[in-house]
Amino acid sequence: ETERVSADFNKGELRLRYAGSFFGTIPAHVDLVLRPDGPSIYWRAEAAVDGEGAAAWRLDFPVLDGVGRLEGDDGDDAVIVPDGWGRWLPRPSAARYQGRYPGGGATMQCVGYARGETTLGVIARDGRCFVKDLVALGNEETRTVSLEARHYPGDMGFTRGCNWPYEVETVALAGDWFALAEHYRAWATRQAWCEGGKNRRRPDSPDWFRKLVWWHHDGVRDGAKLTDTFDRLRKAVPFPMAFHWYNWHSIPFDNFYPDYFPVNDYVPAVRAKLREWGVRVMPYINGHLWDTQAKSYTEEGAVRWAMKKFDGSLYIEHWNKHDHSTACPFTDAWRDKMVHVTDRLFRDVGVDAVYLDQIGAAAAQLCYDDSHGHARGGGDHYVAGYWKVLQAVRANARSLNPNAALTTEDTAEPYIRYLDGMLMCNRALPDSIPFFPAVYHDYVALFGLYIYEPEIKAGVTFRSKEAMLFQFGGQLGWNGTNWSDAPEHREKFAWLAKLAAFRQAGLDWLGYGDMLRPPRVTMIRNGAPVPRIAERWTRYKSEIATEQMAVTASAWQASDGRVAVFVINVSDKPLNVGVQWPPEAKGRKIREMDSSGKENGNADVFNRQLRLDLAPQSVRMFVAM
Repeated sequence: ETERVSADFNKGELRLRYAGSFFGTIPAHVDLVLRPDGPSIYWRAEAAVDGEGAAAWRLDFPVLDGVGRLEGDDGDDAVIVPDGWGRWLPRPSAARYQGRYPGGGATMQCVGYARGETTLGVIARDGRCFVKDLVALGNEETRTVSLEARHYPGDMGFTRGCNWPYEVETVALAGDWFALAEHYRAWATRQAWCEGGKNRRRPDSPDWFRKLVWWHHDGVRDGAKLTDTFDRLRKAVPFPMAFHWYNWHSIPFDNFYPDYFPVNDYVPAVRAKLREWGVRVMPYINGHLWDTQAKSYTEEGAVRWAMKKFDGSLYIEHWNKHDHSTACPFTDAWRDKMVHVTDRLFRDVGVDAVYLDQIGAAAAQLCYDDSHGHARGGGDHYVAGYWKVLQAVRANARSLNPNAALTTEDTAEPYIRYLDGMLMCNRALPDSIPFFPAVYHDYVALFGLYIYEPEIKAGVTFRSKEAMLFQFGGQLGWNGTNWSDAPEHREKFAWLAKLAAFRQAGLDWLGYGDMLRPPRVTMIRNGAPVPRIAERWTRYKSEIATEQMAVTASAWQASDGRVAVFVINVSDKPLNVGVQWPPEAKGRKIREMDSSGKENGNADVFNRQLRLDLAPQSVRMFVAM
């Protein structure tokens, strides 16, 4: 309860102190500093409590409550959240988003509210990646939404005072979600996680990874079946591919981590055959869990290195009927364990890359075991720990194989510096937008998504999901489909091969370029929106009814300034559409390119609109020279 408020404006900053008490007995105060600068206000805050047994646990700032129209939200209003690729949540008053940063559900430090061509952004400018929550909570009664950032101090629950070495920006922008992405990018790409440079000029990242076109993941424990599958795949879609290898180890999946060895006896022969065929190999390991039933857990006393809650109990995840503790990444023990496991894979098995599961996906946890050498609870030690782990793993891997690559699950931004790719398997949602690649596409490769058997059979859902992956700049496939020679699979192979050919032809843009604002697509006849197709998307065990656009477009700029536009029609019908031509291509000659990258004639452009007659299930590519 606030009892006194004082204010002072000096040297361009507004300083506010709120003094009062909790429960009427515990003295407390919060100090805010607001610094206006153009369309932005930068917030700093600190707080303190006093009294026996009092401690600071969390400070929420800013809390922008009641964001919305006086008349309530309408069809043009949406909340923008950094969940996976990014999500566009219409009807802000219905939003129920809370993401723990960093993690797959909060990949970047910003949320936004869009109203037509105006966007309000909330951005934590935190280059050290302190644990925080990003929040967008709607209120159906008032038809508004609250945008918040919640901050956790080091020694939370023990300290009486808390502050953070960063500002939170609130900014009003002219434009939609892409304007927020551009604004965030201007700050984010100057942070430590981007210091390795862009893909094309990144000396510590192998070029073969950027040139990958598609993936397959498999876990069958049969060497002959694996080689037969890849013999069929490489012929059906003859473009650079990689194998994400599950169950290469003798232990059951999701049991006894990190005691992976020995490998299954067929692994060397399969590896040799795939190398002969030019298929890159990336085995699965888990970068987050230490199974409490693993032999090493007891022998090495791994409970010491587990993350602890405030009461001293362990964080436990349940996988395949086992209890797994989450290893504290700040400990030398976990760093050394990951180096040891990956060393054997690169040295003894001769793999091209290693995938460390959950590092990018799992929400940051608050470890209270200060014997690990970090502050209790909040702070920046979770990310600092994983930076140490990944840096050590990467250095060792590249000493064994100068072209070694590392990947993880999902797209938490802090780990870009030490990774070559991020798997998007969990994040193909009907309301996805390419928010993350708009910021980081030219800094890290994104690949893959789940496509489930009902979606395979539906046909158009398969085409839509792979088209989304293509238009978002991702490497194709990874679906884990048990491909066969059945007619329905031959049809999917044909679609995947078509997309793969255009991705190969467009690598200067899709592999290395900057994402431009996705072009608007309308029907030529009356300027109406393109038709939408009713689909049912699967996520885990639930189905989501959705309507997806029949035609999508993406635009990209290569390092030499050339602009490419890709247009995809996933429907079974021919469509006559207009595609807005990017302003970055103004004054350049426009040529259509075929799937081999050769010129295929001039483009029909009128009044900055590309006019197209699209065949059913077609892909088109245009380049402004």
